[in-house]
Amino acid sequence: MKRFVDRQNAWGLKLRFPERLRGDSPDQDPIPVWPLLKTRAQIEAMPRRTACPLCNPELAHLDKARRAITWTYLPARSMKSKHFGTEFRLPAGTLLGALTKITTVETIDGLDFRADFEHAEAPVTDPDTELMYQTGTRALA
Repeated sequence: MKRFVDRQNAWGLKLRFPERLRGDSPDQDPIPVWPLLKTRAQIEAMPRRTACPLCNPELAHLDKARRAITWTYLPARSMKSKHFGTEFRLPAGTLLGALTKITTVETIDGLDFRADFEHAEAPVTDPDTELMYQTGTRALA
């Protein structure tokens, strides 16, 4: 991209020797051709993209690859506030719904755990209960 974007690199000789732009010179250099650029919306809509490692190496977090939806499994005790609103299921496929409340109280007798879900008939009280939720992005067709 440097040869297109850097004005000195793309136009330096032509600006120092303007006769090349008029076509008077027998060794006419072609005028630099600009690349076809896309808008941010067009880039975001692409199923796959990678940030330029030369001009913006710190933008590697913007890399987007096509991933299928997968399931992430975790024990109930590992749920945190970031999971509120996330739809959970039991490994058997039973829908529990979105996580609405987590209560963990340590007492002298042990740990009292409770996780409430939007559609569950009863709260999950065993912290070792394995739960699953969807992760990833839908692959674009």
